[in-house]
Amino acid sequence: MTSYYENLTRAGRAPLIIDAGANIGASVVYSCSVYPDSLVVAIEPEGNNCRLLEMNCEGLNYRLLEGGIGSENATLFLDDPGRSDWGFRLCETGDRAVRVYSADDLVNKRIAQGDCPFIFKIDIEGGLICLE
Repeated sequence: MTSYYENLTRAGRAPLIIDAGANIGASVVYSCSVYPDSLVVAIEPEGNNCRLLEMNCEGLNYRLLEGGIGSENATLFLDDPGRSDWGFRLCETGDRAVRVYSADDLVNKRIAQGDCPFIFKIDIEGGLICLE
């Protein structure tokens, strides 16, 4: 993986790391330190986690999308099944609407901006198998 990263950066391409389920940004900090010429797109649906992520990742090359990831663009709702800040999930009903970003659209938009897909990390606790 390191040689692929080096080949991309030598060619002037920005390696793209998508971090779905970024939580408070620990993996963003890690990715930016190991692959400093990369752009990390962090996706996290829970607002308090997003605020901590912003504080933890200040000065790093990342973009935060407050929302979820799915097979298509949609709106779902944040659900807390009682697992504290570690177990939020998205459901079809609820009190707080959350934007869901299509993984395909997200990657294609970044490619159009000159980035090259490198890592797509997914660490989520649940969600819908399909949207109707």
